Amino acid sequence: MSTDDVSQPPVLAGTDATAAEQVVADTSRAESASDPITLMAMWGMMKDFDPSHDRAFEGPEKRLEIIMRETSSTHEDGLRALDDSVWENVVGSLHAQIVSRIRNDIIQSYVLTESSLFVMRNRIILITCGTTTLLNSVPLILDAISSVRGELEWASFMHKNYSFPWEQRGPHLSMAEEYKALKQHFPKGRPFIFGPVDSDHYFFYCYDDVVRPCVVRAKSHLDQIVTDDWNIHDLQFAPCGYSINAIRDYEYQTMHITPEDHCSFASYETNSKMENLSDRMRVVLGVFRPQRFTIIVILDPQSAVGKAFQEARPIGVEPDSLPEYTLINRTTNEFGPGYVAVKLNYVKWDDPLAKGEETPAAPPEDNVSH
Repeated sequence: MSTDDVSQPPVLAGTDATAAEQVVADTSRAESASDPITLMAMWGMMKDFDPSHDRAFEGPEKRLEIIMRETSSTHEDGLRALDDSVWENVVGSLHAQIVSRIRNDIIQSYVLTESSLFVMRNRIILITCGTTTLLNSVPLILDAISSVRGELEWASFMHKNYSFPWEQRGPHLSMAEEYKALKQHFPKGRPFIFGPVDSDHYFFYCYDDVVRPCVVRAKSHLDQIVTDDWNIHDLQFAPCGYSINAIRDYEYQTMHITPEDHCSFASYETNSKMENLSDRMRVVLGVFRPQRFTIIVILDPQSAVGKAFQEARPIGVEPDSLPEYTLINRTTNEFGPGYVAVKLNYVKWDDPLAKGEETPAAPPEDNVSH
């Protein structure tokens, strides 16, 4: 369907066709461009259509919200650091203009020829009605985020079903076209329809890259190490990293993770009292799956694990307990009567170090302390 086709009223002057018949005629030419859901919605809108009425203005609004994640490099004023000319270009891309503007310390507010724009340090909200092409503004908004060294964190687009969908302009000619445009800019986003398709409903598209600490724990399987019976507090920080502390009575666990493609690092430490560390080692190594790691165990002669060490019993850090790894180095220091520090370096069997080859560029490493 061409833009000219859909911009015409569904019933032309001088025709005897009913509104429904004309829609059939128009939509039969548009099947290649319109999806069945849009066509069904159009049928719903035609129920009360009166061809004797003049062409009406499209009241239902399109709403776009984009949230920026701030990093250590992001401008301290965020999006508010940008000149008004940036927002004039954004608004111009959707066939509207800024009419007036006011601001306070938090929000810049713009009244547009067709609705509103709000700019905050980390957020943009655009609300437009009529036949504005709101999705055309997305590339300029993403450029604005990049210019202040921010990152895309959240995006949502929504609108009520249009009263006169045949009047819209691309990329809003159909729900399928809107979805295609949104998928291009936010590939991991998802579409939803709220309500009956042939009556009042909303189309909603959401892209969500918000990093939530509890989600980090679940997705990275850290909840296998720190279970629900621990009191937890954690932090995901920029540019990349995650820290978690957990306490339970006299015990603590702490982990610090720096994920990088070329040099990831993670550390784990606990004072949990146990006679053998093999179960804890198995869980920690199963979660992090390091190519190589270092263990440091500080042994109190009065502790259960210290007594086991003094009696030459396994404590769960020996090579027999870690069959997927080979021991490269072991150091044992006694720094007081019965107080011992043991340090062990392990690598995967397929690591060049295990084969006595030259040390490669540093792979991911874990430190496991007790």
